[in-house]
Amino acid sequence: MKYVISLCFYFVIIEATAQNILVEYTQENQNGEPVYHNLLATDSTSIFHWNELAAKGYNNNQYMYKNKSRKILYDYASGMSKFYFVEDSLFTMKWQLKSDTVYILNKKCFAAETYFRGRNYMAYYTMEIDISDGPWKFTGLPGLILEVKSTDGFVKWTAKKIIENYTRFAEPINMKKINYLTWELYIETYKKDAQKFVSFMGSKEKVDAGTKRHMKIELIEVFFEELQTGKGIEY
Repeated sequence: MKYVISLCFYFVIIEATAQNILVEYTQENQNGEPVYHNLLATDSTSIFHWNELAAKGYNNNQYMYKNKSRKILYDYASGMSKFYFVEDSLFTMKWQLKSDTVYILNKKCFAAETYFRGRNYMAYYTMEIDISDGPWKFTGLPGLILEVKSTDGFVKWTAKKIIENYTRFAEPINMKKINYLTWELYIETYKKDAQKFVSFMGSKEKVDAGTKRHMKIELIEVFFEELQTGKGIEY
Protein backbone atom coordinates (compact mmCIF):
# COMPACT_ATOMS: atom_id res chain seq x y z
CA MET A 1 0.00 0.00 0.00
CA LYS A 2 1.42 3.34 -0.98
CA TYR A 3 0.96 6.15 1.47
CA VAL A 4 0.89 9.85 0.80
CA ILE A 5 2.32 10.82 -2.56
CA SER A 6 1.66 14.50 -2.15
CA LEU A 7 1.11 16.90 0.70
CA CYS A 8 -0.05 19.68 -1.57
CA PHE A 9 -3.65 20.79 -1.77
CA TYR A 10 -5.19 23.08 -4.28
CA PHE A 11 -8.28 25.00 -3.38
CA VAL A 12 -10.84 26.75 -5.47
CA ILE A 13 -12.96 29.57 -4.14
CA ILE A 14 -16.49 29.24 -5.42
CA GLU A 15 -19.35 31.60 -5.03
CA ALA A 16 -22.14 30.36 -2.81
CA THR A 17 -24.95 28.67 -4.68
CA ALA A 18 -26.59 27.12 -1.63
CA GLN A 19 -26.83 27.81 2.07
CA ASN A 20 -23.29 28.39 3.30
CA ILE A 21 -22.20 28.97 6.87
CA LEU A 22 -19.03 29.63 8.82
CA VAL A 23 -18.98 28.44 12.43
CA GLU A 24 -16.12 29.11 14.83
CA TYR A 25 -15.78 26.56 17.63
CA THR A 26 -13.75 26.36 20.81
CA GLN A 27 -12.44 22.90 21.66
CA GLU A 28 -11.75 22.23 25.33
CA ASN A 29 -9.77 19.20 26.49
CA GLN A 30 -9.24 17.98 30.02
CA ASN A 31 -5.57 18.79 29.53
CA GLY A 32 -4.17 21.93 27.93
CA GLU A 33 -5.49 25.25 26.73
CA PRO A 34 -8.60 25.65 24.55
CA VAL A 35 -8.00 25.56 20.80
CA TYR A 36 -10.05 27.15 18.06
CA HIS A 37 -11.44 25.58 14.89
CA ASN A 38 -13.76 26.62 12.12
CA LEU A 39 -16.36 24.80 10.08
CA LEU A 40 -17.26 25.93 6.56
CA ALA A 41 -20.36 24.05 5.52
CA THR A 42 -22.98 23.71 2.83
CA ASP A 43 -25.79 21.20 2.48
CA SER A 44 -23.56 18.77 0.61
CA THR A 45 -19.96 19.36 1.77
CA SER A 46 -17.97 20.89 4.59
CA ILE A 47 -14.45 21.48 5.83
CA PHE A 48 -13.56 21.41 9.52
CA HIS A 49 -10.23 23.16 9.87
CA TRP A 50 -7.93 22.81 12.85
CA ASN A 51 -7.13 26.48 13.31
CA GLU A 52 -8.94 29.77 13.13
CA LEU A 53 -9.89 31.20 9.77
CA ALA A 54 -7.96 34.29 10.85
CA ALA A 55 -4.80 32.21 10.46
CA LYS A 56 -4.87 33.18 6.77
CA GLY A 57 -6.39 30.16 5.13
CA TYR A 58 -5.11 26.68 4.49
CA ASN A 59 -1.39 26.85 5.13
CA ASN A 60 -1.35 23.36 6.63
CA ASN A 61 -3.25 20.18 5.89
CA GLN A 62 -4.97 19.68 9.24
CA TYR A 63 -8.58 19.46 8.16
CA MET A 64 -11.57 17.15 7.80
CA TYR A 65 -13.52 17.22 4.57
CA LYS A 66 -17.05 15.79 4.58
CA ASN A 67 -18.75 14.76 1.36
CA LYS A 68 -22.29 14.15 2.59
CA SER A 69 -23.74 12.88 -0.68
CA ARG A 70 -21.07 10.17 -0.89
CA LYS A 71 -21.11 9.61 2.89
CA ILE A 72 -17.33 9.89 3.04
CA LEU A 73 -15.06 11.85 5.36
CA TYR A 74 -11.44 12.62 4.50
CA ASP A 75 -9.25 13.15 7.55
CA TYR A 76 -5.66 14.23 8.17
CA ALA A 77 -5.09 11.97 11.18
CA SER A 78 -2.11 11.76 13.52
CA GLY A 79 0.08 8.69 13.77
CA MET A 80 2.90 7.91 16.14
CA SER A 81 5.51 9.80 14.16
CA LYS A 82 3.63 11.39 11.26
CA PHE A 83 0.20 12.22 9.91
CA TYR A 84 -1.83 10.05 7.56
CA PHE A 85 -4.60 10.82 5.10
CA VAL A 86 -7.54 8.63 6.08
CA GLU A 87 -10.84 7.91 4.34
CA ASP A 88 -13.63 7.33 6.86
CA SER A 89 -17.40 6.86 6.74
CA LEU A 90 -20.03 9.47 7.56
CA PHE A 91 -23.40 8.90 9.21
CA THR A 92 -22.22 5.99 11.36
CA MET A 93 -23.38 7.62 14.62
CA LYS A 94 -26.69 6.35 16.01
CA TRP A 95 -28.36 9.33 17.67
CA GLN A 96 -31.04 9.26 20.35
CA LEU A 97 -33.04 12.49 20.25
CA LYS A 98 -33.95 14.03 23.61
CA SER A 99 -36.51 16.59 24.69
CA ASP A 100 -34.02 18.78 26.60
CA THR A 101 -33.46 22.25 25.15
CA VAL A 102 -30.92 25.03 25.69
CA TYR A 103 -30.11 28.31 23.95
CA ILE A 104 -26.69 28.72 22.34
CA LEU A 105 -25.87 31.93 20.47
CA ASN A 106 -29.55 32.89 20.80
CA LYS A 107 -30.65 29.77 18.93
CA LYS A 108 -32.89 27.12 20.42
CA CYS A 109 -31.05 23.80 20.56
CA PHE A 110 -32.28 20.28 21.18
CA ALA A 111 -30.31 17.51 22.87
CA ALA A 112 -29.17 14.21 21.37
CA GLU A 113 -26.96 11.39 22.61
CA THR A 114 -24.69 8.94 20.85
CA TYR A 115 -21.87 6.46 21.45
CA PHE A 116 -18.97 6.69 19.03
CA ARG A 117 -15.67 4.81 19.10
CA GLY A 118 -15.15 4.51 22.79
CA ARG A 119 -16.99 7.54 24.19
CA ASN A 120 -20.52 8.67 24.93
CA TYR A 121 -21.49 12.14 23.70
CA MET A 122 -24.19 14.69 24.36
CA ALA A 123 -24.86 17.14 21.53
CA TYR A 124 -27.05 20.22 21.15
CA TYR A 125 -28.25 21.05 17.66
CA THR A 126 -30.43 23.81 16.23
CA MET A 127 -33.03 23.34 13.51
CA GLU A 128 -32.92 27.09 12.88
CA ILE A 129 -29.94 26.31 10.59
CA ASP A 130 -30.98 23.52 8.26
CA ILE A 131 -27.53 22.03 7.70
CA SER A 132 -26.80 18.59 9.14
CA ASP A 133 -23.24 19.10 10.31
CA GLY A 134 -21.07 19.93 13.28
CA PRO A 135 -17.55 20.02 14.65
CA TRP A 136 -15.05 17.24 14.06
CA LYS A 137 -16.73 14.08 12.68
CA PHE A 138 -20.17 14.84 14.07
CA THR A 139 -23.10 14.94 11.67
CA GLY A 140 -26.42 13.21 11.07
CA LEU A 141 -28.76 15.33 13.21
CA PRO A 142 -31.66 17.39 11.78
CA GLY A 143 -29.78 20.65 12.13
CA LEU A 144 -26.44 22.23 12.94
CA ILE A 145 -24.62 21.04 16.09
CA LEU A 146 -23.59 24.01 18.20
CA GLU A 147 -22.21 22.08 21.15
CA VAL A 148 -21.07 18.53 21.75
CA LYS A 149 -19.17 17.01 24.64
CA SER A 150 -18.08 13.59 25.79
CA THR A 151 -19.78 12.53 28.99
CA ASP A 152 -16.42 11.57 30.54
CA GLY A 153 -15.24 15.18 30.25
CA PHE A 154 -12.45 14.36 27.81
CA VAL A 155 -13.43 16.79 25.05
CA LYS A 156 -15.99 19.50 24.32
CA TRP A 157 -16.75 21.75 21.33
CA THR A 158 -18.83 24.91 21.63
CA ALA A 159 -19.81 27.30 18.85
CA LYS A 160 -18.68 30.86 19.58
CA LYS A 161 -19.64 32.57 16.33
CA ILE A 162 -21.86 31.85 13.33
CA ILE A 163 -21.82 33.67 10.00
CA GLU A 164 -24.85 32.63 7.97
CA ASN A 165 -25.06 33.10 4.21
CA TYR A 166 -21.28 33.04 4.05
CA THR A 167 -20.46 34.33 0.61
CA ARG A 168 -17.43 32.24 -0.25
CA PHE A 169 -16.48 28.66 0.35
CA ALA A 170 -13.14 26.88 -0.01
CA GLU A 171 -13.19 23.32 -1.26
CA PRO A 172 -10.34 20.97 -2.23
CA ILE A 173 -10.50 19.89 -5.85
CA ASN A 174 -7.82 17.22 -6.13
CA MET A 175 -8.92 14.67 -3.53
CA LYS A 176 -8.30 11.79 -5.96
CA LYS A 177 -4.61 12.68 -6.17
CA ILE A 178 -4.06 11.63 -2.56
CA ASN A 179 -3.58 8.02 -1.47
CA TYR A 180 -5.83 7.51 1.54
CA LEU A 181 -5.73 4.75 4.13
CA THR A 182 -9.01 3.12 5.04
CA TRP A 183 -10.01 3.53 8.68
CA GLU A 184 -9.20 -0.14 9.29
CA LEU A 185 -5.74 0.16 7.74
CA TYR A 186 -5.07 3.36 9.67
CA ILE A 187 -5.77 1.53 12.96
CA GLU A 188 -3.55 -1.37 11.91
CA THR A 189 -0.74 1.00 10.94
CA TYR A 190 -1.07 3.03 14.15
CA LYS A 191 -0.88 -0.10 16.30
CA LYS A 192 2.20 -1.42 14.49
CA ASP A 193 3.96 1.93 14.81
CA ALA A 194 3.08 2.12 18.52
CA GLN A 195 4.42 -1.37 19.20
CA LYS A 196 7.66 -0.55 17.38
CA PHE A 197 8.03 2.65 19.39
CA VAL A 198 7.43 0.84 22.70
CA SER A 199 10.00 -1.81 21.76
CA PHE A 200 12.50 0.90 20.83
CA MET A 201 11.96 2.77 24.09
CA GLY A 202 12.29 -0.45 26.07
CA SER A 203 15.63 -1.25 24.44
CA LYS A 204 17.02 2.28 24.86
CA GLU A 205 16.02 3.18 28.39
CA LYS A 206 17.64 1.43 31.31
CA VAL A 207 15.60 1.21 34.49
CA ASP A 208 16.23 -0.27 37.91
CA ALA A 209 15.26 -3.89 38.44
CA GLY A 210 11.58 -4.18 39.22
CA THR A 211 10.80 -0.72 37.85
CA LYS A 212 8.03 -0.53 35.29
CA ARG A 213 7.35 2.25 32.81
CA HIS A 214 4.23 2.90 30.82
CA MET A 215 3.35 4.81 27.69
CA LYS A 216 -0.17 6.17 27.34
CA ILE A 217 -1.57 8.28 24.51
CA GLU A 218 -4.91 10.03 24.75
CA LEU A 219 -6.90 10.36 21.54
CA ILE A 220 -10.54 11.28 21.00
CA GLU A 221 -11.32 7.94 19.35
CA VAL A 222 -10.49 4.89 21.47
CA PHE A 223 -9.27 2.17 19.11
CA PHE A 224 -6.16 0.83 20.94
CA GLU A 225 -7.29 0.19 24.49
CA GLU A 226 -3.95 -1.12 25.77
CA LEU A 227 -2.33 2.18 24.80
CA GLN A 228 -5.20 4.58 25.50
CA THR A 229 -6.75 3.33 28.76
CA GLY A 230 -5.50 2.56 32.24
CA LYS A 231 -1.77 3.11 32.64
CA GLY A 232 -1.04 2.37 28.99
CA ILE A 233 1.47 -0.11 27.56
CA GLU A 234 4.20 -1.32 29.88
CA TYR A 235 7.81 -1.36 28.66
